[in-house]
Amino acid sequence: MSETAHCADPDTTSRTEAVNEFAPEEIGAALTLTRRMANRELSVALDAVGSLPAVHQALASGRIDARKATILSDQTAHLEEATRRQIIDTLLEQAPNLTTGQLAAHLRRLTTEANPEDAKSRFEVSLSERKVVAEPNLEGTAALIISECSPDDIFAARDHINLLARQLKTSDELRTIDQLRADVAVGLLTGRLEGKGVQRGSVIVSVDLTTLAGLSDSPAELGGYGPVRTEIARKVAREQTSGMWTAVVTDPETGEPLHVVALRRRPSAAQARKIKALHPTCVYPGCRMPAENCDLDHRIEHARGGPTTVRNHAPLCRRHHITKHKGRWRYRKISRTGIEWLTPLGHRYRTGRPP
Repeated sequence: MSETAHCADPDTTSRTEAVNEFAPEEIGAALTLTRRMANRELSVALDAVGSLPAVHQALASGRIDARKATILSDQTAHLEEATRRQIIDTLLEQAPNLTTGQLAAHLRRLTTEANPEDAKSRFEVSLSERKVVAEPNLEGTAALIISECSPDDIFAARDHINLLARQLKTSDELRTIDQLRADVAVGLLTGRLEGKGVQRGSVIVSVDLTTLAGLSDSPAELGGYGPVRTEIARKVAREQTSGMWTAVVTDPETGEPLHVVALRRRPSAAQARKIKALHPTCVYPGCRMPAENCDLDHRIEHARGGPTTVRNHAPLCRRHHITKHKGRWRYRKISRTGIEWLTPLGHRYRTGRPP
């Protein structure tokens, strides 16, 4: 695509200095892409070839695919070129073993650390554009999209919807949990449903001690979302009297939990809080479901003598809980926060913090 954009004539190998204005049409016709998609693909191609040679090389060699190249290009585009290359060089070794979601989360943390003031400005601009949009679907249904909001508020709202939906999921309820979540959300917003008597939605925020004390500005982690700005972590700490949060204070050097503060009206058992602090999301490779919405799995089944201890437990979302028990996947703890999985075909994958 980059060569096409600089092609001067089909009968010569000479290249133009400027990008051909109609290159997107040429690319779109060849690859059956819309003009908008052709423009997007071409933009990434030109960026990789012209500004990010390491990304181009990794893509050409097959170590990363086009989706990861796009994430590396898009999420660093606002940085100076030297900073971009430094961050990308840091991540490219890990990139082949990361999902696109994990790669994007790593990039959010590194770009925030590289330029905190820019991250703050971009966040505030995006927050000022928050909105609710209703869109029709081709099938005759419709979607309601709430966007550009603070992530801690969105994840707490989602958890509140999930709590109400789970209450309605009785043995004689025919609706799926996803259908119930949608009906609950619409019911709350139309006034047909009230959430009285239900504990408020919760989130888990992990933040190092020096950041919480205001001595540094390392990004915090929002369970299921990834890195967030330090102001969000401090906001969570300030709101502790509301009874809706679980805060995890971590060691600034190792990242391991030092202290768990249960701030919900109905706090979980101490063991459950510790497990969720050590593993903020489902421990299955690539899964980012928040631990709050996961089952706490006995690594060694209770029926086989597995103890009810922190070390013998880890959060698994419902799908991956079933995968472990019915799909013959197995895992072991290799450190307090590290997990190693063994697949039925004999492959090994590690999640969590390395030992």
